[in-house]
Amino acid sequence: MKRTYLLFMAMGLVAGIMSCSTPRVSFDYLLPAEVNLPISVQRLVVVDHSAPQDEKWDIAEGLLTGEGVGQDREGVLNLIAGIKEIGLQSNRYELLREDQRYGKGKLIENIPDPMEMTLIRSIGKKHGADAVLAIDKFDSDFIVTTARKDDKKDPKDTTKVIAQYEARGVATVKAYIRVYDVSTGHILDEIKHSDEFVWTAVATTAAQAILQLMSKQKAVNDVSYRAGLAYGRRIAPASVQVTRTFYKGPKNKYAAFDSGVRRAEVGDWYGAMKDFENTVLVADPKMQGKAAYNLAICLEVLNRLEEAQGWAQDAYVKYGLSHAKEYQAILQQRIYDRDELLLQMEKPGK
Repeated sequence: MKRTYLLFMAMGLVAGIMSCSTPRVSFDYLLPAEVNLPISVQRLVVVDHSAPQDEKWDIAEGLLTGEGVGQDREGVLNLIAGIKEIGLQSNRYELLREDQRYGKGKLIENIPDPMEMTLIRSIGKKHGADAVLAIDKFDSDFIVTTARKDDKKDPKDTTKVIAQYEARGVATVKAYIRVYDVSTGHILDEIKHSDEFVWTAVATTAAQAILQLMSKQKAVNDVSYRAGLAYGRRIAPASVQVTRTFYKGPKNKYAAFDSGVRRAEVGDWYGAMKDFENTVLVADPKMQGKAAYNLAICLEVLNRLEEAQGWAQDAYVKYGLSHAKEYQAILQQRIYDRDELLLQMEKPGK
């Protein structure tokens, strides 16, 4: 999501600029989902709709592709677990899971056919759901390669060298996911989602290096879970943690500023705000900017975002604190995100 990328890029810039400053505070807040599903969708049932035609087909596919029997089925369960994990962070939906697998799986297919309306309604009625989230296609792979690396000197005898081999395992999953409205059958969201992760291991032989890699099934399960987390963030608000760094000033120059920093360190936000406000009234412009910046952080922690942005703007515009420009932009984005989140979390009839 472009919005999230820009937000965290800006936060990283501010953190880098002020990395030598302390204290710091970390806190969590909810980011809105990337996709706005209708607020009428309050109960969502997740179903594996990627099953093969029959077990013989599943075995044949495993033999042809090198997958373990049941590898994809287990991967789908981990994908669903990742989606549910994100869903629990906001409780935007009541998330349920259909135990039965469905599908007419084809060995080679790019975009799978949508779920039939009769099946959507049947599953929806069974669970009293407003929408069906279907894994309409799922495929996983784990490819291992080996390569000879430069030898290293034997620490026990520097006249000798020890052979080095690297094993590289790449786990990938590809899923076609749709969300169907139970009442109409309309597709509310649709995406071809993929994820991959790379593991490496080094040993004195290629075989030993391969043995040090995690098992194929565990690798597929891990990547499937990561893919589920990613899709979960697409349709449900997700928790993120951020860190803010306070300015410190020359000790004993302004007692109120020093007190405000100490109060912030122990989480006395209202006391810290009062001290920083008093500093703004009496300090020189440089310290006024730092006090205004610190005050903005206190207000952000308390979720008083408009007030926080106002003080960050003052720190930049009135007092010339250059670092505050990026921070006020972060706060502006947080305000947009909060308003979007409130819309997403509305209940029907309100």
